[in-house]
Amino acid sequence: MNKIKEIKARLMISEVAKILVKAGYLKGLSKDGRKALCPFHEDKEASLRLYPDTGSFYCFGCGNSGDLIKLWAEVKGIDRKQAVNELYGIATGQSFTFDQIEDFKKTGKLPEFSRLEREPEPEPWGVEPELADKVFRSLAEFNRWTVEGAVRDYLHRRGLTDETTERFRLFSLQDPGESREFLTKNFDLETLKALLLFDSKNRFLFYQHRLIIPIFENGLLTAIQGRYFVYQGAFYNTKPPASVGKYNIATGSGAGKLFNGDILKDLKPGSRLYLCEGAFDSMILSQEGHNAVACLSTSSWKSVIAKLKGFEVVIAFDNDEAGQKAAIEIREELFKLTGQEPAILKLPDGIKDVNEYFIKRYKSK
Repeated sequence: MNKIKEIKARLMISEVAKILVKAGYLKGLSKDGRKALCPFHEDKEASLRLYPDTGSFYCFGCGNSGDLIKLWAEVKGIDRKQAVNELYGIATGQSFTFDQIEDFKKTGKLPEFSRLEREPEPEPWGVEPELADKVFRSLAEFNRWTVEGAVRDYLHRRGLTDETTERFRLFSLQDPGESREFLTKNFDLETLKALLLFDSKNRFLFYQHRLIIPIFENGLLTAIQGRYFVYQGAFYNTKPPASVGKYNIATGSGAGKLFNGDILKDLKPGSRLYLCEGAFDSMILSQEGHNAVACLSTSSWKSVIAKLKGFEVVIAFDNDEAGQKAAIEIREELFKLTGQEPAILKLPDGIKDVNEYFIKRYKSK
């Protein structure tokens, strides 16, 4: 059994959350260990949900999601490899008892386990990238890799051309019920839960998040992001009601990936690279001929920032308080990593984000 499988066999996500609470990294954990204040955004509603059945978490406030290893890594601000080492030590009793909690709280560090054999790390949730690719591509092929009329109209309103839509392989769920049936007939439920296509109660999460944005890594489709989109007759709605929550949700470790990240391997060192807050900003900048990638939330940049070393980064986050705060934090971290201070894109007053800037520019022509 490799380290990740052993961690998940021995530790429950609620147990990991309790350790993080005692160490001061997590607050507001409920008695049953299933809800907490989300550490990834300013949360007053206990938006973070912990699912013991799948060992995963999801925040209904900011959309961040993942497994217990990702929770440990992002809350502590460390990389996944270090998180695996630390949790393996906890799971196997080789380090870190509750009696040592004060030392951990002071230092935030656990010993490295160099004596342990290093093994290749599978995709988060124990799902290999090839299997994730098979599931997501099958879903896309079932929906013919295309967008329906109302979704296409919406994308046009967002300034994206058909060519750009096809380039980034966007598609929509033509019939969410049929997509659900297709997935359950062709793949086991545990895999679908592990990829966060289904929740712990076997509910398909994409009934109302029908606009699908694929996320590729090394040519493999390893995650998807779903955008809220309800179509009724001649009308569509992209603003979710309070009962639904966030307008987008990401499967697997989508919130911790770079959208359009595969362009990095073909860019020359020193090339200008725009880092955006969302996929739409990245797509429209790419449509305009720029090199652009995107985090999928303001809280997920920590897990991808190392990939940006060697490029002339321009941070193009949203023109709001959360976006500008994250932009400053990213600038500071990149300066620590590279010794160079990246630029922060200044949008005109009253413009929410890069996508809105280009929409208004297109309309003025």
